Amino acid sequence: MALSTAFLGVMNGLGQFRRQALISACYSLARVAAPLAFFLAGYSLMGLIAGLVIADLVRLLVTAGLCKPEEQIPSRIAGHSLVLALS
Repeated sequence: MALSTAFLGVMNGLGQFRRQALISACYSLARVAAPLAFFLAGYSLMGLIAGLVIADLVRLLVTAGLCKPEEQIPSRIAGHSLVLALS
């Protein structure tokens, strides 16, 4: 959960708001669908907990897949980061 939050923070800083919205939509859907599927399959409380864990894993995978690698960060942002890191 913390790692996906860090990715979301990077995306927010880069202005990738549509990607953030897509991640939120996927997470919301997974957070409802996965526990419900496990519960309906007869796993009761443990199924609900497993579904919530799976929803967090889905969020992490989608976030990691949509976050741009460092070489794709615009030079105007990368340059400022370097200046701040050296000061």
